[in-house]
Amino acid sequence: MAAISLVVLTRLSILVIFGVSVLVFSIIHLVPGDAVTVAGRHVAINGEEVGVAKLQAYDRSPLVPITPTVIPPGHYYVQGTSPDSFDSRYQDSGLVRAEQVVGVVVPLY
Repeated sequence: MAAISLVVLTRLSILVIFGVSVLVFSIIHLVPGDAVTVAGRHVAINGEEVGVAKLQAYDRSPLVPITPTVIPPGHYYVQGTSPDSFDSRYQDSGLVRAEQVVGVVVPLY
């Protein structure tokens, strides 16, 4: 974890996150101090829509959108690249705590 503290995490950083017994790759869309708003199932970051929360998962269990909030220190709002990603758009997934970040992806060009 010490190596991660040397990296500045910004919007659009690609993270490796330790989820429930799996590693997940997600993109940071909000950093501490940014605002999440929800209108119906439309999720916005600082007033700009970033996605729509689905009504249900593949197993038909209901999905509840994230509660509007300001991102607190030590937390990140992350979203996958697929509209079907289970990410911070949903209350059950929620915000990612800084201690869950186990790596940052560095693209090779």
